[in-house]
Amino acid sequence: GDTQVWGTTGTNAGTTLLHDFNFGFNGASLAALSVLNNRLVFEAVNPNTGDTQVWGTSGTAAGTTLLHDFNFGIEGAGLTTLGTVDNTLIFEVVNSRTGDTQVWGTTGTTAGTALLHDFNFGIQRASLTVLGTVNNRFIFEAANSITGDVQVWGTTGTSAGTALLRDFNFGISRAELTVLATVNNTLVFEAVNSVTGDTQVWGTTGTNAGTTLLHDFNYGIGGAYLSVQSVASGELYFEVTVVSTGETQLWKTNGTASGTVLVGEFRT
Repeated sequence: GDTQVWGTTGTNAGTTLLHDFNFGFNGASLAALSVLNNRLVFEAVNPNTGDTQVWGTSGTAAGTTLLHDFNFGIEGAGLTTLGTVDNTLIFEVVNSRTGDTQVWGTTGTTAGTALLHDFNFGIQRASLTVLGTVNNRFIFEAANSITGDVQVWGTTGTSAGTALLRDFNFGISRAELTVLATVNNTLVFEAVNSVTGDTQVWGTTGTNAGTTLLHDFNYGIGGAYLSVQSVASGELYFEVTVVSTGETQLWKTNGTASGTVLVGEFRT
C-alpha cells in the first residue's frame, strides 16, 4: 500500500522520487488541488487514520514540502478548491466530525499557507458558494444552514485581508443570492428574501465600505424576478418582472445607488 510521488522531465536522469507516503497497508489517497506559482498543490489522505495533508511541490524532492496537516481524527477532513486570487489558492476545509468549516489560502509554500477564516456554525457546517472576483478580491457566500443567516465575504488571500462584507440575516428562510454581472469594477448581485419575496440589488467592490444597496424592489409577497439583458458602455441593463401585477420594467445600473435607475415600464 506504499504510495509514492515521482517527478520526471522526460529523461531517465530527470526522473526522481519526490516523496514517499508510507501510510501503511491501505496506502495514501492523492488528489491534485491546483497549480500556481510554478508549484503543484495536492492533497494526501491517510485512510487508516483520516489524517489529511496538503503538500506543495516544484517538481523536485527538495521542493516538495508539507504545507499543512489537517489532523481531525479518523473521520478526516473534506477539502474543496474554491478559486484563486492574487496567486493564492483559496480552499475550503470541513471537519467531517464536527462540521467546522474553514477557509484557507496558500501560495504553494508552507509560509504562504494560512487560515483565512473559521466558520464555526456547529455540526451542520457552513455552506460556501463562490460569487466572483473583483479588484483582486475573492468574493464568496457563507450560509448557516441552522439559522438561515447568509453572509458575503471578501478576501485578498490573506487573513488580514479577509472580511465580512454584508450579513443578510433574513431568519431561517435565508437569503438567496445570485450574481448578475460585474460593471465598473463592481460585482452586482441580487438578494431575495425567500419568505417575503423582497428582492434587493447590491453592489460590492470587494470591501465592506464598498458594499452597498443599489435598489430595493419591495413589491410584496410575490416579489420580483430579475434577468440580465446586457452590459454596455459601463452599464448593466436588467429586466424586473413584478409577480403580483405582471408588469415588466427595464432598469440599468453603473454599480452605484445613484446610478441605478428605471429606464422604462411595459404593461400587458
